[in-house]
Amino acid sequence: MGPDKRLLAIGATTWNGIGEAIAESAPSRYGVSKPTPDEMDVTGYNHVKKFLEENGPYSHVVYCAGVQYLGKLDELDHTDIQTIFDVNVIGFINVLSALTRTQKSGRVCAISSLAGRVPMTGSIGYCASKAALNHAVRCAARELKENWQITAIVPATVADTPLTTSVDEQVMAIRDWDRAELEKQERIRQPFGRRITKDEVADVVWATITGPMTLTGSVIDLAGGA
Repeated sequence: MGPDKRLLAIGATTWNGIGEAIAESAPSRYGVSKPTPDEMDVTGYNHVKKFLEENGPYSHVVYCAGVQYLGKLDELDHTDIQTIFDVNVIGFINVLSALTRTQKSGRVCAISSLAGRVPMTGSIGYCASKAALNHAVRCAARELKENWQITAIVPATVADTPLTTSVDEQVMAIRDWDRAELEKQERIRQPFGRRITKDEVADVVWATITGPMTLTGSVIDLAGGA
C-alpha cells in the first residue's frame, strides 16, 4: 500500500538546508517529492504547471525556495534584485496558481523570514521580497477559503544552513565586522540568545500543515522574541 499523504518539498535539495530537514522529518505515511531546480524551475509558471500535472496531486506543499543577495542602495546589482523577487515571491505565486489549476484542495506553507517585518541595512531586496511573500500568503488564504490552508513560518536566523553561512559572510564584508561583532549585534537583535535550529523550523511547519485548516492566512513567528 502506498502513502496516504503526499508532500511536495520545493527547495529541499540543498544539503543541510531547512527544506531538507522538513522533508526528512516527514511522518512515514507521507510520500515525499523533492524536485531539483531543473525538475521544477519555480520562476517559470509553465514549468511549474507541467511538473504538477505530471506528478501531482499533493496533499501538502512546503515552499522553501529562496535566495538572498546583500548590497547597499548605491551598490545594488539589479539583476540580483530581480532574482530575489523571481524566486522568493513570483515562484511562490506560480506554485499557488498552478496548484489551483491542477487540484481542488491542499495545504501550502512558505518559509519566510524575520526580514519580512524587520528592516535591515543592505538587505532591501530580501526584506521587501519576504514582506511581499507574507502578504501573498494572506491574500491567497482570503481568496481560496475553506478548501485550502495557506501559511508562512517566520524564523529569525537559522543556524548552520548554507544560506545563513553565505549571509554571514556578506554581512561581515558589507559592515566591516569580524565574527565577534556579528555575534554581538545578533544577540542585541535576538533576545532569545541563540539562533533557531532547522529541526525547530521543521517541527513548526509540520504542526502547522497538519493542524486546523483555520490556521490559513497565518504568518507564524518563530523568532525567539525578536
